[in-house]
Amino acid sequence: MYFFRPLTVLPPLPPALSELAVIAKNFWWSWEPGGDALFRWLDEELWENLHHNPVALLLTLPQEKLFEAAQNPEYLEIYEEYRRRFAEYFRRPTWFSETYPDKKEHVIAYLSAEFGIHECLPIYSGGLGLLAGDHLKAASDLGLPLVAVGLLYKSGYFNQEINPEGWQEARYPLLNFHKMPISPVTDKEGRELEVQVELSSPTLCWTVSLRIWEAQVGRVRLYLLDADTTRNRAEDRQLTGSLYGGDQKMRLQQEILLGIGGVRALRALGIAPAVWHINEGHAAFSVLERMRELVSQGLDMETAREVVRASTIFTTHTPVPAGHDVFQADLLSCYFDKYCPESGLNWESFLGPAYDQDRNGFNMTLLAHKHAAYTNAVSQLHGETTKKILAPVYPGIPAPEIPVNTVTNGVHLETWLAPEWAERFTRLAGEGWRTPQNNPEAWEKIAQMSAAEIWGVRKELKVRMIDRCRARLLQQRQRYYASPTQQEEIETCLPPDVLTVVFARRFTAYKRANLLLRDKERLASLVNDPEQPVQFIFAGKAHPADRAGQEIIKQIYDLSQQEPFRGKIAFIEEYDIETARCLVQGADVWLNAPRRPLEACGTSGQKAVLNGTVHLSILDGWWPEAYNGENGFAIGRGEVFDDEELQDYYDSLALYEVLEDVV
Repeated sequence: MYFFRPLTVLPPLPPALSELAVIAKNFWWSWEPGGDALFRWLDEELWENLHHNPVALLLTLPQEKLFEAAQNPEYLEIYEEYRRRFAEYFRRPTWFSETYPDKKEHVIAYLSAEFGIHECLPIYSGGLGLLAGDHLKAASDLGLPLVAVGLLYKSGYFNQEINPEGWQEARYPLLNFHKMPISPVTDKEGRELEVQVELSSPTLCWTVSLRIWEAQVGRVRLYLLDADTTRNRAEDRQLTGSLYGGDQKMRLQQEILLGIGGVRALRALGIAPAVWHINEGHAAFSVLERMRELVSQGLDMETAREVVRASTIFTTHTPVPAGHDVFQADLLSCYFDKYCPESGLNWESFLGPAYDQDRNGFNMTLLAHKHAAYTNAVSQLHGETTKKILAPVYPGIPAPEIPVNTVTNGVHLETWLAPEWAERFTRLAGEGWRTPQNNPEAWEKIAQMSAAEIWGVRKELKVRMIDRCRARLLQQRQRYYASPTQQEEIETCLPPDVLTVVFARRFTAYKRANLLLRDKERLASLVNDPEQPVQFIFAGKAHPADRAGQEIIKQIYDLSQQEPFRGKIAFIEEYDIETARCLVQGADVWLNAPRRPLEACGTSGQKAVLNGTVHLSILDGWWPEAYNGENGFAIGRGEVFDDEELQDYYDSLALYEVLEDVV
C-alpha cells in the first residue's frame, strides 16, 4: 500500500533575508512590539487575508516580491532591526537564569487541551486557551525551563458565521499544518516522530498513533499531538478533529490521548520533567501513565502514587460543578480494560480516587486534584468557590483547611498592549517597563505622559476598532447578499465619537450577555440620549451544543436590527484573538456581567485596562481583588441570591443605574 501526503516546500529566500523563515516559525514576532511589520510590509492585503500567518505569506508571496524587498532600503532597515532584536532576545540573560542558575535542567511540563498563542494557530476556544498561551509567552520572557503539550486539531475550534436570521452557524475548516508556523518533529534518521496509545475493551484492542508537531513560542517549545495520520483507522484520525467536539466518547478519547500520549511524547523526545503542571482536568490521565511507568520499574502502586503526587501541580479553572468532566464507569471500561492490569491497578483502585458520588462517575478534576501536591484556583473568590465544590471530598474539614491555594490569573503584557502604547512606554522609560514588569521607576516615568497624548492614543485605537467592526459587519452582509442600502448603512453605524461599551467573551448563560436586554425601554434611552448617547458592541462564540448561548446571540442580533437600536448595537461575528486584541485596545468601557461567583477569573478585563479602557464589572473573578472605588466601576456590591431570576433582576437594575448615573 502507498501512502500519500501533501508536501510543502518553502521557496528559497534571497540571501539578504535568509533568517526571515526562522523568525516566521517562532511566535516571538507576534508579541514583539511592531513585530508584524516584518511581514505586513511585504504585502499588507495578503497578510490580512491569510490571518497574519507568516509561513503562509512566504509560501504564497510571488518570489519576485521577496527579491524586490531584499533590495529595498526601507524594508532592509526593518528586517535588520527585527533580526537584531530576535538574536538579542535569545542571547540576553533571563530572570530565571540569573535567579536560579543551578535549576536550568529542572524542566516543567505544562499540559493543556487548548493553547491560544495567535490567531493563525486556532487551537483555542476561550479564556482557558488564552491563559495557556500567555503562560507560555511569560515563561519564555522569564526564561523558565518549560515545555508544553497539547493536541493539534485539524479543524481548530470552529469558525463562527451569523446567518440572516441571527443564528450562529459553525464552520469547520480543514487546516493545512504544513502552511502554519509549526513543524513535524523528526528522529535522527529524519522520520516523523510518533508515539502510540493503546485503547482496549473486553472485546477489542487497538493502537492510535500520534504524530508530534512543534511550535516555537520564544524560548518555549509547545508539542502538539496529531492523530490524523495514515497509520490510524479512519475513525481514529478524527480524534483530533476539533476542540471540544463530539460526544462523551470522543471527549474521553481525546483526554486519553492528551494525558497518556502527552507523557509518552515527552519520553520519546528525551525530556524528563521535574514538575508536571496540569492546566484543568482534561490532561489528568497523565498521572495514571506516570504511575504505570513507576509500577513497571518495580514500585508498588501507593509508593508510585506518592512519587507522582510530589511532582504534580494542578490548576482548576471551572467554578461550576457541572463544568468538570465526569465519565461513567462503563464508558471508561471501553478504553482501559487492559491498561489497568498493566498499571498494577484493579478496577476499584482505578475508579476510587476520582469517583464523584454526587454525579456517580469518574471526575477528571478529582483525579488531578488527588494526585497533585499543589492545587490552585485562579482568583481569591474562585478559591472559595472551589473549596465549596470539593467540600464533600473532605467531610468534617473546615473550608479554610481544604488544600486549594489561589494564584490569580494574569495576562501577557506585550501580547495585549497596543503597539502605540508600547512605542510611548519605550520612549519614556526605555526597555525597563518590559522585564521586569514590576519596575516602579519605569512606571513612574510612564505616568508622566500628558493627558493630551493619552487621549490622542485612545482616539486612534477607538477609530481602528470601529473600522475593523464595520469591515466585519460589511463582510457578513455581503455574504448573504444584503441590499445595497443595508450595506451602505454600515458606513455610518457605530460612530467613533459615541461612548462605546464592549461585551466580548464566550457566550454561555451564566456570563449574561443579555443582562442589558431585560429593560429595552431604558436601553433605548441610553443609546438615543441626545447629549450623552452610548453604543454597545458584542462579540463571542457559543459552543455548538450550547443552545442557550446561541439563543442569547440571536436575541442580541435581533435587537441590533430593530429601531431604535439599529446602528447603535452590533454583534461582531468570529471572535478570535485578532478581534479580541482590537476590542480590548479600542473600547471605551469593558463590560463583564457574570452571575457571581461563577466567573473563575475573567482576564479580558485585565487586557482592556492595560490599554486605558475603563472596566465595568460584577464583583466577580479578579475584579474584587483589583477594584478600589476609583479605578473602574462595580455593578452591585457583590450580593448573591439563591434565586437566579432574582439575581438577574437585581444585577440588571444595578447595571442600568451605574450606566445612567455614573459611567
